[in-house]
Amino acid sequence: MRIPFFLLVLLLPFLSPAQYDKLLQNKDILWAAEAKVLVSFEPQTEANIPGFLEAIPVKLMQEENFNPSPSPVTQGLIELMEAGRWPAFADAGLTQPLSREAARAQMAQVDTIITFDPETYEEKMMVVRNEMLGSTSVFAIRQLWYYNGRTDNLESLVLAIAPTWDGGDTEADYRPLAWFKVPAAEKKLFKLESKAVPYATFLKLDLSERDLTVLKGADRPLKAILFDHVKSGRINSYDGAGQAIPPAQVPTLFSSVDTIITFDPETYEETIEVVQWDFNPEDVGNYRLKQTLFFDPRQGKLQCRPEAVAPTIAITDEYGQLKYFQPLFYWKRE
Repeated sequence: MRIPFFLLVLLLPFLSPAQYDKLLQNKDILWAAEAKVLVSFEPQTEANIPGFLEAIPVKLMQEENFNPSPSPVTQGLIELMEAGRWPAFADAGLTQPLSREAARAQMAQVDTIITFDPETYEEKMMVVRNEMLGSTSVFAIRQLWYYNGRTDNLESLVLAIAPTWDGGDTEADYRPLAWFKVPAAEKKLFKLESKAVPYATFLKLDLSERDLTVLKGADRPLKAILFDHVKSGRINSYDGAGQAIPPAQVPTLFSSVDTIITFDPETYEETIEVVQWDFNPEDVGNYRLKQTLFFDPRQGKLQCRPEAVAPTIAITDEYGQLKYFQPLFYWKRE
């Protein structure tokens, strides 16, 4: 999806006009897009999160070593939100501010319970408040993704985060309770060895191209950039295990050879035909993303670093039903 230039400021209130202009006018930025993803920071979650594949803690520094939290990142985020340390908004576009009290009310559910006393035959009504915030482990995150053509790096910013409620088989089943504006990123938080980084979580997920709002480079999307740069040898390509693909094997990444068997009902003969399919950027509809999220609850900082991204193609069964998404190759941060 491409949107007019004059609407971008409305969609990106979390960036100052100067920051926004600098990003989009920077000639090194070949492509930029916004996306909303659903994630959990729990290594083993029972939630069926659309597109979410994996969460692996890569750094945990807990002050209470004798009574560590089983979910320190989730707990830290909830405490930040409950304390009102991040500005709260009613909408994902961050245009409808909420007071701390209004945000807490929006993240609670009020139910009316009717009880019956068998001795007095009286009915009593009780109003019960259920805090939904502490019951969730799934968050919606708004991110800005952009590709720097000078460094050949994919970068990302966390713009806002929302705890979600309920859940189901589609993204629409996860209802954001309230949105919180995330402070600007700091370079020191991108280093795992830094004392400023108590928590870091590796996340892997699939992102549909339909869920991207392209801000720059609609005529040359990310998948086309990656195709061109890998084919020309400008950037290295990697397999799913993170191993570099030899240059001699690169041409094979963009084609597939299938064997088609046909049967002639008149002659009862089988014919075997070898067919080569070439992959083009137009065949890609999804991306597989690998990123590390760094979290410092003391300073209220949350930001991410893309580690790898792969254009993927849909693999279907003989009936045309989707089986899985197959990465063609990975760009990897070096």
